[in-house]
Amino acid sequence: MIEGLRRVDGGWRILPNIATPTFVLRGAESIVTSAEGTADLSNGLPNREVQEIKGGSHMLLLEHPEEVAAAVRDFIRRHIVSNA
Repeated sequence: MIEGLRRVDGGWRILPNIATPTFVLRGAESIVTSAEGTADLSNGLPNREVQEIKGGSHMLLLEHPEEVAAAVRDFIRRHIVSNA
């Protein structure tokens, strides 16, 4: 992953040559990762899906484990399994 990042304007941008389907999940109430920061980071990915879980903070996996697991399973079914 680090090879796919470059520093821009004091932040990081993902290089557009990463074509692998990528799932970006954030808690909508996170004070660590903002919606704008998530968008800035993921906009460099051509095959991305961004999803927010309402009521979740940066501790999303601990707060909403079933919802996170369902979102990841759905992403895998739609993007990985269908391409195998």
